[in-house]
Amino acid sequence: MVFALTAKEEVIVNRQHNIHLGRRLWELPAGCMETETPLAAAKRELREETGYTAGRWLKLKSLHLGKWSLGRAHFYLALGARKTHEQELEESEDIVVERIPLARYPALLADGTISSTLCHGASYEALACLESLGYRTARQKLKSGQGKSANRRRALGH
Repeated sequence: MVFALTAKEEVIVNRQHNIHLGRRLWELPAGCMETETPLAAAKRELREETGYTAGRWLKLKSLHLGKWSLGRAHFYLALGARKTHEQELEESEDIVVERIPLARYPALLADGTISSTLCHGASYEALACLESLGYRTARQKLKSGQGKSANRRRALGH
């Protein structure tokens, strides 16, 4: 799974139809490894699904998917993402690529617009890494009790 950030500090996300839910979901670029390494698969999936490539790649984390699977999820941060190709979608894929300002992205996690468990995991790892690299994100606002999620916490008495 790839958290790709452009030079304009925009996060590259996919809006992709989920047949089980019957609607489009916002997700980070991701896919299955073929015969390549996790990093090569991440680079390929970013390019195929979005047409973007990136100059700097950081491995964030590799996690076991849980008791029902032997698989692992590999999270990467791709910096300096830019559009260099056309999408190379499989026949079954219907992906619309969006660019979300980094400052707005945490709100999409907090309000459930981005609802995938794996996307949340990769996103929070990426946001923490970006903060350590000196990027200014809205994640601090979420931690400090501001924004929609804080309003929910206050409403619930937390």
